[in-house]
Amino acid sequence: MKLLVFACVACIVFICGLQSATATDYPRKNISVIVPYGAGGGTDTQARLFLSFVEKTIGKPVIIVNKPGARGEIGNTAIFNAKPEGYMLGVLAYPDSTALEVYKEVKYNASEFIYIASYTKSPVVLIAKKDGPLKDLEGFIAYAKKNPGKITVSMAADSHTLATVFLQNEAGIKVTPVFYKSGSKALNGLLGGHVDAAMIATQFGVVAESQGFPVIGVAGDERVPKLPNSPTFKEKGYNLKVMQSRILVAPKGTPEDVVKVLTEACNKAAEEKELRAKIENLGEVYHFLSEDALVSYVNDTNAQVTKAVKENKGNFLRKKK
Repeated sequence: MKLLVFACVACIVFICGLQSATATDYPRKNISVIVPYGAGGGTDTQARLFLSFVEKTIGKPVIIVNKPGARGEIGNTAIFNAKPEGYMLGVLAYPDSTALEVYKEVKYNASEFIYIASYTKSPVVLIAKKDGPLKDLEGFIAYAKKNPGKITVSMAADSHTLATVFLQNEAGIKVTPVFYKSGSKALNGLLGGHVDAAMIATQFGVVAESQGFPVIGVAGDERVPKLPNSPTFKEKGYNLKVMQSRILVAPKGTPEDVVKVLTEACNKAAEEKELRAKIENLGEVYHFLSEDALVSYVNDTNAQVTKAVKENKGNFLRKKK
């Protein structure tokens, strides 16, 4: 009888423990969020900004944990292996997180993350050298066709490489990629005159234009507010869209009620006009998605990204400066 009573008590304790782990009183302590890149970079800066608003709505401190290295693989893997309790989340740089697992054997599966909310959708941009002969996209493509491989283009993230692959395929040209370890270094390669052009993030395009470097192509649905004079590739007749999203995710197995709390906190943060203004002031394009709309976007984009990377693996395996 005593053994039976003990067993029942143990069961009750175990069940209560499960209930407390998934109860709606979440969160009961600080929340940590892994950023798979170094402090001060684009993904880190945007994550800190967005999560500072989420912190206000969710009522507990949200702490950034930087885990850079291996093009995001180290951090992505740490997110994937985190305990699914809602206290260790992560921010993906997308579509880089998907591209990486296509051309490299990694220890995470991006399709198994729980996608909570995204807050940027910033197109990759093509920037030409200041006072150079490549003053617009037409001139760039015409020169590249006459001189295959002669134009050097700096880039850093896999999304930059992806945009370059699409441009070459769409326009029937060939350029020579020059790979750097970060977008800022890729920009400096252009500013310093070491390359003819750069295919990098929107925020660097804003910086380059302010110094007289023409942004001749935008890989987005529409023109960037901070770059009103720069045409989209689509305007010029090229089906080229590569947009960088930062996405808050949770590891597989995170309880549904915890995910609901996180989603609602993100949705509430997104209502703040100040958030949008601050993200756009940093040169990014603010675009909030959550729930079904976010999952649908990721699923639709993954198919295109996976196909393109598989067909052009060699472009993604080169060493970076």
